[in-house]
Amino acid sequence: MTEAEVLRVLAALDGLGVHVDGGWGVDALLGRQTRQHGDLDLAVPIASEERMESALVALGYRAQPGHPEHNPVFASPDGAVDVHLYEFAGDEPEALIGIAYPRASLTGRGRIGGVEVDCIAAEWVIPFHSGYPLDADDLADVRAVAEAFGLDLLPEQREL
Repeated sequence: MTEAEVLRVLAALDGLGVHVDGGWGVDALLGRQTRQHGDLDLAVPIASEERMESALVALGYRAQPGHPEHNPVFASPDGAVDVHLYEFAGDEPEALIGIAYPRASLTGRGRIGGVEVDCIAAEWVIPFHSGYPLDADDLADVRAVAEAFGLDLLPEQREL
């Protein structure tokens, strides 16, 4: 997934409340691309789901079978978009439907290719990378964010 394709997708989804997550979210926080990315992870409000899907289809993306209801994946010859749908109920601090994003995690701002984007806040990148086996990209991501923002790694992230 190239930077140019990420920007094309984000432009098509402008105004839908989308936040960049995953590796591109880390790169947005750091303000530079640190590695190659196989996909673009996006946190998308459930209320924007239909408009998001229509926009992705217009760009040539197609829904891929076999993914959970709140985690659809769309692919095209230009890349893949891994969607994490969520919905808050009232003033709850954590999304109760879909992916359980804490409200505070959806407050980050970063830059991709010089374009300002909404992304996962830096202080949430490290806890979001826990509870599963981390690969080399995950470790590089959390370490880069920890160093750039003066954050502490979790024990499992320091030991590897």
